[in-house]
Amino acid sequence: LTEADQRITVDMYDMFGKRVIAQAYENTGEQLNTTLEVDGLAAGVYVVHISTGERSYTERISVQ
Repeated sequence: LTEADQRITVDMYDMFGKRVIAQAYENTGEQLNTTLEVDGLAAGVYVVHISTGERSYTERISVQ
């Protein structure tokens, strides 16, 4: 996702659709690396949704 000057949002949802993590970053056009802190979350499958407003990416992850 490389659209400069747009906000990047990272949301993580449990399988019931409840948002458990919400983070936002300013897009500088550079590569963004971040770590989602999942301590305290129950083991299971979650959905991570990354969006810039024009583009989005969704991936399922497993927390053990």
